[in-house]
Amino acid sequence: MRLFSRKREVQEPGEEPSDQSPAPIGAGTQPLAKAANRVVRPPPPRPPGRAAPAPRKKNKGFSLDLGKKAQAPKTKAAPKPRKKGLFSFGGKKAKLEPAPTELIHIEGHRVLVPTYEDIDRYQSIVYPVREPYQFVNLEMENGELVYRALEPRLTAREKEILEKAANAFDMLVNVGTVLTSVEDKLQFLEETFRDIVKIYNFKLSEVEYRRILYHIERDYVGYGKVDTLVRDRFIEDISCNGPDVPVFIYHRFFESIRTNIVFDEVELNNFLLRLAQLSGRHISILQPIRDAALPDGSRINMTLGKEVTKKGSTFTIRKFRSEPISPVEIVMLKTGDVRVFAYLWILIEYGRSLLISGGTAAGKTTLLNAISMLIKPENKIVSVEDTPEINLAHPNWIQAVTRVGFGESGAPSGISGISGISGQGGRSAGDITLYDLLIAALRQRPDFIIVGEVRGEEAYTLFQAISVGHATMGTIHAASMSELLARVESQPMNVPRVMVANLDLVIFVAAMKRGDEKVRRMREVVEILGVNPSTKEIITNTIFTWDPVTDTYLFNGRSFQIEKISRTYGIPMEKLDSELERRVELLERMIREGITNYKAVTDLVRQYYLDKDALVNSAQPAAPPAPKAAETAWVEQVEQPGQEHGGAKRP
Repeated sequence: MRLFSRKREVQEPGEEPSDQSPAPIGAGTQPLAKAANRVVRPPPPRPPGRAAPAPRKKNKGFSLDLGKKAQAPKTKAAPKPRKKGLFSFGGKKAKLEPAPTELIHIEGHRVLVPTYEDIDRYQSIVYPVREPYQFVNLEMENGELVYRALEPRLTAREKEILEKAANAFDMLVNVGTVLTSVEDKLQFLEETFRDIVKIYNFKLSEVEYRRILYHIERDYVGYGKVDTLVRDRFIEDISCNGPDVPVFIYHRFFESIRTNIVFDEVELNNFLLRLAQLSGRHISILQPIRDAALPDGSRINMTLGKEVTKKGSTFTIRKFRSEPISPVEIVMLKTGDVRVFAYLWILIEYGRSLLISGGTAAGKTTLLNAISMLIKPENKIVSVEDTPEINLAHPNWIQAVTRVGFGESGAPSGISGISGISGQGGRSAGDITLYDLLIAALRQRPDFIIVGEVRGEEAYTLFQAISVGHATMGTIHAASMSELLARVESQPMNVPRVMVANLDLVIFVAAMKRGDEKVRRMREVVEILGVNPSTKEIITNTIFTWDPVTDTYLFNGRSFQIEKISRTYGIPMEKLDSELERRVELLERMIREGITNYKAVTDLVRQYYLDKDALVNSAQPAAPPAPKAAETAWVEQVEQPGQEHGGAKRP
């Protein structure tokens, strides 16, 4: 039996069955099934006792009956036209705010140099960092001193323009553009932003234009949120301990202070990647720890993500001045004394080797850089460092820096041993360590070798170089002579004590509290005279000591290194003593005349080497003060000129 042998039609109620063909659509009122010429089965009979189904709701948009006129769907009323302001992005109306009339709003008592007295008196002070855009507000808040970086705060309108300009920068920047100097980069940014303003026809006042341009320059050339902190000359360290945590700074006068700067997680990760790029280094999840140097010379340590720091990414910036501190400035800060520097100047002239030893943030590298300015400018200098910190005005100077290799290393932490963290970790292909640089420096016939920090296997090579007559200078972490010996004689340096005795001088520096102020002082200047053959102890002579009561430096009566120079070169002691006084007078004259710039100081040192008589007699310096008890001549005899390390008297 064929189920569909012919078409079946729906029979209307009260209508006789018909075998005629259906009428065409539009011929009278016809059912929908007939009008559409569709075959529709009749509904099955409803079982007895079951209620009829509820009728379906008709669609409000149209009628099922073709004979009836379809109803038009209800539509919402057309929105009222939006009033156009000065600008609009994507149909969104910017929040109306009063146009700014000043670059930055400042509240608080203005000073040039902040002090505790100003804080106690005014409770809120402001000092400039980069006028007229960057200021700092120090304010007491619930008994806590808070550091607030003040800079132009953009309105909602200005933020939208900044976002639009940032997107336009990505489209307008030519990938072939290569700019190296900061001045060229700033000029390029300003010209490009001016073009963007013309293209989009932004209506900006002069104040709005300068406020937005400042943020563009800060984000593209500067250091973003922490740009004010990096530029603040009174800040020594900048520390971010993770996302959603305030950034802390170490202030020169007020020590550790909380700031108003906070990074979110994504923003902090992107910022670290940018800092690594600026430093020419790579940081990733594979190598989440990185030491680097920023373009301004500051040192930075970074950790990326939560691989090693569970709160998230972190960074610590140890600021380093682009213009280093000169010996004159160190004397003015009382970190040293003119007589100490005159003594060091003589030792350097005759090629003596020295180490600067102290704890963290004691000013070792700063002092090393200042002493290096006393080297004769024509001498060949080779410096080797992990991060470039030494900054000299000498023309005959080679600056060598370590390099991280490529690929994975055998170090457990995923970083090479040059960072000082992994110690004896494996090396990657292409690693250049301090040891490699020191070996290369010895082949370049330098007059002076400067090592930024001695802390690894390069120490053995360094002391070997001292043994064969190379003049060297460097820094090391040790607070006393006993700590220094314990460190250089153990892993990873492994320097025998007999080689340590070839060193000529050790300067111990320290950072300490003096009242409410933190100061840095040369605690001791110690001459190394040799090794006692019977006790195997290092024989030392402390020539200068710092008196914490009077905050002065005391000369202890006799210099065996000066006597050694006299015997070696056949120079009378009286002449060396006169030379010392000449250099003391020259340094005091620089202080009186305000000659503090490191280039100017280096130039005067060069002139002194060329013609000391002409330089000393070129002006009438003030008469030197009467010699104090601590300022005796080199030839003055003392009862106990030297002592062995450990307290034993010198034989």
